[in-house]
Amino acid sequence: MSFEAGRGGGRGGRRDKAPAPPAGPPDRAGLLRAAQRYLQRYWPTVEQLRRVLRRRVPVGAGPVLRQSVHDDVEAVLAQLVTEGALDDARAARGWAEQLDRKGTPRPVLRQKMRGKGLSGEHTEAALELVEAAAAERGVHDPELARVAAAAQRKRLGPFRLDAGARAANRERDLARLARLGFPFGLVRQIIDAADEDEALALASR
Repeated sequence: MSFEAGRGGGRGGRRDKAPAPPAGPPDRAGLLRAAQRYLQRYWPTVEQLRRVLRRRVPVGAGPVLRQSVHDDVEAVLAQLVTEGALDDARAARGWAEQLDRKGTPRPVLRQKMRGKGLSGEHTEAALELVEAAAAERGVHDPELARVAAAAQRKRLGPFRLDAGARAANRERDLARLARLGFPFGLVRQIIDAADEDEALALASR
């Protein structure tokens, strides 16, 4: 661990301050406090919080110290899961809802959720709940609804601010949405919709 000496002024010339002592390894109580602060701001998965807490292993720590901190991290995670403060099922539902609202294609949504450390079981259960809620709102094709949401967010097709530019940019808009991972047939329905209202209503017909 490197230290940077501070500098002081005065007639006698430069005076270096004594370096601060190195921070010791985190104990279990400190890890728990850090985890609780993180949970006040975010809703992480177990794996995400594990990654955050493991970053508190001191730089240059040997294998024994590293394993000790990792063991304490696992104990903290287990405590938070038992208390209900950390819940992958709840986190999965939150992520699925957020990605669905943003217009994330179903395959990409699954990939992103796996990247957050969620199991396939939690991912599929959350996706099923989100799509069931959409069905209750009258959405019969959730993937088409995501295409519309993506087009609206990116201002493509019927959502372009300059309606006169739609025709000239049709192929470009089709390609942009298709590159996101949506089926081309669904993309074409949204891009060729008469206006915003029709595009948003297509998934509910």
